[in-house]
Amino acid sequence: MKLMKQPERARPRYREIGYCPRCGVKYRPTDFREQDFVFDCAACTFDFYQNPLPSSVVAIAHPEQPDWMLMLCRRTPPGIGQWCVPGGFMRYGEDAAAAAAREAHEEVGLRVEIGPLLNVSTMHYCYRGREVFVLEVGYLARLSDPVPERFNITAEASEMRFQSVDKILADPDHLAFPGQIPLYRAFRERGGRPW
Repeated sequence: MKLMKQPERARPRYREIGYCPRCGVKYRPTDFREQDFVFDCAACTFDFYQNPLPSSVVAIAHPEQPDWMLMLCRRTPPGIGQWCVPGGFMRYGEDAAAAAAREAHEEVGLRVEIGPLLNVSTMHYCYRGREVFVLEVGYLARLSDPVPERFNITAEASEMRFQSVDKILADPDHLAFPGQIPLYRAFRERGGRPW
């Protein structure tokens, strides 16, 4: 297995961990096995894996223009002022599809029906000053209600609008998370068609 190169923009989250979460003993430098990204506690033998953080995102297709998807302009870091699809970290024990529906409601105030899986990918990005490695599960979705005449501003989004997926892919510099490009490509290949 080949490890992905770590970006230089933020300190990796795992480097701030100094103590075993089970017994409280201070880790020694040799207690971290970098090839597996795991801390092995010498005192209690607890294996503390630094796994990717699971997240869910949702590509909401326009009901009349299936090659258009709903994008939001971020109000919060990372990527303030840049565009992405609704999504976020899964909660403990939460189903990935349920997380995608919850995030759509929280971030853009819309109820959606979750459809087929579009993409699963990984990416590094900076979250609250720390580099995180994320496993992102992306779904196709459709609105449960009619398209609103006007989108409301939310805590997460300063603006929302449907955009052509071809236009999104033609200008990736405006994306908050370029690692989501495989999701946009999968959406284009499917044509945003309903299921």
